[in-house]
Amino acid sequence: MTTQTLYEEAGSPRRAVVKLSTPTMVYTGKRRGSKKTEFEAFITKDGLGYYFNPNSFRAFYMPDNVTEFVPIDTMDLWYRARKAAEHIKADRTHGRELDGAFENGDSDEMCAALHRLSLRSKKLAETLYKVVPEKNILEHVEKFSNLTDKELAKHAKQSREEGRS
Repeated sequence: MTTQTLYEEAGSPRRAVVKLSTPTMVYTGKRRGSKKTEFEAFITKDGLGYYFNPNSFRAFYMPDNVTEFVPIDTMDLWYRARKAAEHIKADRTHGRELDGAFENGDSDEMCAALHRLSLRSKKLAETLYKVVPEKNILEHVEKFSNLTDKELAKHAKQSREEGRS
């Protein structure tokens, strides 16, 4: 199957995990690259000739040995929470990437998700309350303590949908 066919079968996603048949040099920065069997990419409007690395927003050629495109739901609570956690841990606390995590109508659930991630990451636990007041976080932790991670994500999706209507 051609790369174009695989892409169309996946629903022509704008952002996806691109899976490769063999370890292939994938570029993640200006000149940094490493051999990978999958990577996350923004697919350009011009088609599959290029991809943008989501960390550097630099364009690179799409490898020839693509086996699958797995669409990424960028509105998923846990996807956004992990991205926000990366920014918090790196002390990049001022910017659209972090603000965007809280501006989708599910900020209560986002606070609970970040707290749960901080229980698994010492670095995040040390820096989280510098960004979001501890009082705000703990209020929402208690509110959603009876939900599993999957149920919290479903609740967040419902909150986003209610906010749009």
